[in-house]
Amino acid sequence: MTADITVFVPIGMRPLTDGQRVVPATGRTIAEVVDSLEANYPGFHESLVEGNRLKRGLTIAVNSVEQPLGLLAKVPPNAEVHILPAMAGGRFGRRRSANRGSSLRAPGSQGSVSSDD
Repeated sequence: MTADITVFVPIGMRPLTDGQRVVPATGRTIAEVVDSLEANYPGFHESLVEGNRLKRGLTIAVNSVEQPLGLLAKVPPNAEVHILPAMAGGRFGRRRSANRGSSLRAPGSQGSVSSDD
């Protein structure tokens, strides 16, 4: 099997690839791609897999489409695979305005939310 899959490595996993942002892999499922990565860059399996599933907080996209099947997802020839760690931050219901100090109300709310905090 030729290395026809292009894997985009998130910054937190780049020490496994000696800093490479993009690495080649093989496989027809995400599980096979992970095995290929592990063979060439030891530590990938432990970083990506827990039990028989992707670790919580990770998503895989194949050709820019998130894969809800995780390790079972099919990977077509010449695909691009992106490893996407979960993003944190933000708060629901909080808004900022260009006019600092103004008060905003969330739709349907009685009170206001200050943008100064």
